[in-house]
Amino acid sequence: MYFWKDRTGNEIDAIADLDSRLLPVEAKSGLTLASDAFDGLRFWLDLPGNPNHSGVVVYRGVESYLTNGITALPWLFF
Repeated sequence: MYFWKDRTGNEIDAIADLDSRLLPVEAKSGLTLASDAFDGLRFWLDLPGNPNHSGVVVYRGVESYLTNGITALPWLFF
């Protein structure tokens, strides 16, 4: 597991090294997700040369869903 932050403040809470790819993970404490909850992941996924096309947001809600290659999962899944 890694943490990533650039010099302008963009960050990813955790990056899991899965041998063949990296999986960026954001953790949110809310019961719902605002649209900006995905901003850090979108920024990281859109970096030039980044071969990754998916990420995960873990939050306290109960719904799982996929939006623009990012999966939102309730923390109970873990």
